[in-house]
Amino acid sequence: MGRDPLRAGAATGPAADPDPIPLVDLQASYRPIQSALLREFEAILGEMNLLLGPRTQALEREFARHCECEHGVAVSSGTDALRAALEAYG
Repeated sequence: MGRDPLRAGAATGPAADPDPIPLVDLQASYRPIQSALLREFEAILGEMNLLLGPRTQALEREFARHCECEHGVAVSSGTDALRAALEAYG
């Protein structure tokens, strides 16, 4: 077999296998808020007011306040967020 072009010039020795960067412990972040989060999910799903309701409006207001701007807009995806930002930019 020939030389692997992806491995050509690859480092060898101790520098080739550095210690992996530890991932964020999402369980540690989730545990303290689990019961409150589940209560909120149950309330949201019980209301079935998933779009443009009072919770969405509250999120938009809180986000705008956090960003110190006049308006916040909730969108359904990262793609929609990028599109909205580009359209707002002109």
